Amino acid sequence: MFTAICRDIPDSFNQLLRAIATEGYIYKIDRGSFEGSYRKQLDMAMIEIKFPYNGNRNTMVNAIPEGISIPNPVDDDFLGKYVLDLLVDTKKEGEDYSYGERIGDQIDIAIDILRNNPQTNQVVLQVAQPSDMKLEHPPCLREMELKVVSGKLNGYVTFRSNDIYNAYLANIASLSIIKDMIAFESLLDDGPIYYTSSGCHIYDHQADVVEQLLHLPSGSIFR
Repeated sequence: MFTAICRDIPDSFNQLLRAIATEGYIYKIDRGSFEGSYRKQLDMAMIEIKFPYNGNRNTMVNAIPEGISIPNPVDDDFLGKYVLDLLVDTKKEGEDYSYGERIGDQIDIAIDILRNNPQTNQVVLQVAQPSDMKLEHPPCLREMELKVVSGKLNGYVTFRSNDIYNAYLANIASLSIIKDMIAFESLLDDGPIYYTSSGCHIYDHQADVVEQLLHLPSGSIFR
């Protein structure tokens, strides 16, 4: 099990990538995204992100150091659209669900409960449904619990599966923005995020850029 205390989202991104690259196990995908390809993933990751929210959204997702010729996996424009996808039902034809469809109506309820009962441990934004097991691509995000600890609103996020290189930055930054919004509307200070996943991974087609980012020998991650 990998555990870490991280300063911010870019720090957690780099720590997770290095842990997967050096400690993860490899397996062939036989169901879902990129079937037939290989993943390397951690059996369990539990991390604390002490300062997930930043008023400058670009710095929340800017995880590629200067001097490395790798494009950042997500930019500020994409992040704004992704936050909207979590708040509003943007389900397109042929899609089984949208996150906004699952989460959007819960936001006002969460704010109302936290404003009137800030010490409750009952506020959980639920994404998962029992019928999701039948889907070819069930939601990766399962839930975010919101709880006030030492006067600050903490978030406890659970992911069934998480593509760390391409999706993690947008996932956690958008949830941090929503949590900060809920904290503001609930008259609370914003606190850390605790992230848990038994399926955080990278794909074999991402190995080259991850090795370059982490200064690892070429071909070392999936050998």
